[in-house]
Amino acid sequence: MEINRWNLTTSFFIVVFIFFTVSTAYASPKILAVTEEYTPNSIILEPGKFDGFLIELTNLIFKQAQLDKQIIVIPWARAYKTALTTPNTLIFGMRKTKKREHLFKWAGTVFKDSQDPWSNKKDFKIEFLALQGKNYEVNTLSDLKKYNVSSIRNDALTDMLLEKYHWPKKQILQAADWKQSIQLMLRGRADFVAGYQGYFELYLKNNANLNNLQSIYKIPVPNNNYTLHYAFNFQTNDSIVEKFKAARNQVMTDGRYEKLLNTWQQKLAL
Repeated sequence: MEINRWNLTTSFFIVVFIFFTVSTAYASPKILAVTEEYTPNSIILEPGKFDGFLIELTNLIFKQAQLDKQIIVIPWARAYKTALTTPNTLIFGMRKTKKREHLFKWAGTVFKDSQDPWSNKKDFKIEFLALQGKNYEVNTLSDLKKYNVSSIRNDALTDMLLEKYHWPKKQILQAADWKQSIQLMLRGRADFVAGYQGYFELYLKNNANLNNLQSIYKIPVPNNNYTLHYAFNFQTNDSIVEKFKAARNQVMTDGRYEKLLNTWQQKLAL
């Protein structure tokens, strides 16, 4: 009987050990979610504290998916590198380009029906801004390419300029993020700063200190590449990606997306 009791006890602990080992192996890891500061989608309130339409939306999706996460807002170049090299990382607010298509596991658009609420298709162009009071002779795209332009490293807009518009690489000053790109122009290192028209308008509206800028030129976004996406590091387990995608679809269709969007439109007085 003692031997049987020992065997039963031993067997029980072996089963428990196997259960916890398997559970730990298959437990969903904490997801690191990264994006850049880009008003009104993502805003740094203070170190470690963030706000914004996409910050709130992404929190809703993670809660629906019952996935543990940490969201951080960092310069785009660092966010992109982190998502590219670190398993269990989600990057959001990224355009799906041919260059990136096979580098990530894509998990859906960040805006419902791919409709960017802050920049409609009519005003969605690449725009070049400069300081007022400076006279630039820019009548054609060829004229524009004679000047130095600031943009963001590893950003789809920079890729568009280089690959689609065949921009001279030496004429593009690549910054770590949006704010640094603007500063390069304000400090005279770049003649123009490149960005998206609709977002420029929102940014300038909420930054009265930048009322000394002028629009120099606008060019179309190649291939109508308007849409922002969620994307996971390629080594992230498929089950996590699918769980996130299902939660995203739920939030997009049950009324929570519209409710959140309405709140932010009221905040921005749109």
